[in-house]
Amino acid sequence: MNNKLDYKLLNFAILVFIIFLIYQTGGLWIGVISKVITIIFPFFLAFVFAYAFYPI
Repeated sequence: MNNKLDYKLLNFAILVFIIFLIYQTGGLWIGVISKVITIIFPFFLAFVFAYAFYPI
């Protein structure tokens, strides 16, 4: 008997499951992502200004 797992199929099934979970909890993720962007945006803007005034 050959009891080896087909890892390509297993990886695909895990990927589909993760995409399904993200789709089902979409409202939560939109809120989390918007909060993260709100927190990171000032740092990104500061980096842009710092690079504009003193490029490498």
